[in-house]
Amino acid sequence: SGPDHHLFSLMPTGEQNDLALLTLEQSLNFESPRDDNRDNTYELYVEASDTGHRTQIAVFVRVDHKVGKEVSVGVTDENEPPSIRGSSLLFFPENATGELAT
Repeated sequence: SGPDHHLFSLMPTGEQNDLALLTLEQSLNFESPRDDNRDNTYELYVEASDTGHRTQIAVFVRVDHKVGKEVSVGVTDENEPPSIRGSSLLFFPENATGELAT
């Protein structure tokens, strides 16, 4: 969810679907921002759940010329709330598409 979620997809991955792959649906261009408030920071929310426990993190993707960082969503087979690990601020190269974070 989030104001810019429609520009991304999140696919479960890993042996037990305990990770997710965040990808861009289309390339982003610094000179032509398509995010909701046109500031080149794309905002979406990632949620993880496990047996009734839920956690959510805001993820901000900033378009510039820096290398991307990893974000991982961890769900374990324990009766504890799931966790989301990693930075919530990602940098993605201009005009790139595809895999953003795992």
